[in-house]
Amino acid sequence: DGTRRRGLGDYGTSIPVSTRDEFGDLARSFNEMSRTLSGTIVSKNYLDAIVDNMLDALVVTDLYGVIRRVNRAARAALGRTSLEGLDVLELFPWESRGPDGWLGLLRKKGELRDHEAVLAAGPGSLIQTQVSASFIKDNAGGNSGIVVIIRDITFRKKYEAEMARSNEDLQRFAFVASHDLQEPLRTISNYIQLLENKYRTVLGAEAERHAEFITGAVTR
Repeated sequence: DGTRRRGLGDYGTSIPVSTRDEFGDLARSFNEMSRTLSGTIVSKNYLDAIVDNMLDALVVTDLYGVIRRVNRAARAALGRTSLEGLDVLELFPWESRGPDGWLGLLRKKGELRDHEAVLAAGPGSLIQTQVSASFIKDNAGGNSGIVVIIRDITFRKKYEAEMARSNEDLQRFAFVASHDLQEPLRTISNYIQLLENKYRTVLGAEAERHAEFITGAVTR
């Protein structure tokens, strides 16, 4: 009865240990196994909750790039409920399947950080993303799969474009302002020099110092 209840997922029930023979040993083993399974399932549920509540899309694939699991954010971003079994590169139609694509770079380097790629989220819907990926290690230290984080950077790209346009406007303004200032400043400098050359002996040393001060300020 106890093993039946545990088979249905009730790990809180303890099988009574009433003897010291083989049946008692078996009951104690079942109880210990039940506690271990209970802790494992709680940990798994906790991990599943973390993965599904991530804001970034998470995709887990095998070593060949076939999708094995995705989180809620990935399904929402792609507008699809079933992604398991797809080739992950089908989501990135403009990515190279060779060594220059993000999957090729991952295999070459062992990890990938902040690789920019266009995600095909649906018919006519393209998303600018940043892809980071690494291999999943098994207990022996070998590669057993790939975990991929996909971050939507559409708004960041929009702000970068706006910032670039703003910088161009500022550069044009600075060029125009500089050009418009040069001509009157050059005129001031030329006339001060003319006055200095023509009336140096008449105006005296103090006026000459004033003229030099004006010329120096114009030059700055």
